[in-house]
Amino acid sequence: MKKIYYEIKETKIDLNEETVTSYGISCKEDGIVISSIDDISTDRDSVGRLAGLCNELELDPLQLEEVAEDFVS
Repeated sequence: MKKIYYEIKETKIDLNEETVTSYGISCKEDGIVISSIDDISTDRDSVGRLAGLCNELELDPLQLEEVAEDFVS
């Protein structure tokens, strides 16, 4: 059985001559990234909670983009 796992992904973004850390989510299957969403939020804790919910609810990787869009809205 394949194991799906969601985790926080960190990206550095240059914004108005300032570097900002933004967080997204990577979806891994047996340790290999199969899907990811960048730049969901600059709030690491919020994105961490979202990744935790994705794991807890065993989110289908095909739904990750829609969940991220709903989270941002």
